[in-house]
Amino acid sequence: IPVDSSHEALLACHLVAGDRCFIKPLHYDAEDHLLPDFVLTDTGVSDTYLEVFGMNTPEYVQRKREKLRLYADQGKRLWSWEAHAEAVWPALPIPS
Repeated sequence: IPVDSSHEALLACHLVAGDRCFIKPLHYDAEDHLLPDFVLTDTGVSDTYLEVFGMNTPEYVQRKREKLRLYADQGKRLWSWEAHAEAVWPALPIPS
């Protein structure tokens, strides 16, 4: 699975070990400037988009705000992990 950071690699390993159903969108799959790190496909009614936010630079924070707004505007289910600040990620949605 191609990943863009060590944080994504940790999460990918966790998803695989947990036998979760997910996809890793590639850059040519981006919709409306959204390219989630992963998409859980086993959570029931709708897919859950997973974002790992690993930095805290001004440019990165601005892009994070834009992405969060786009997810909200499109009504997408979002799980996120502030990896730069939280050593452990939040609980993932349970599979259905």
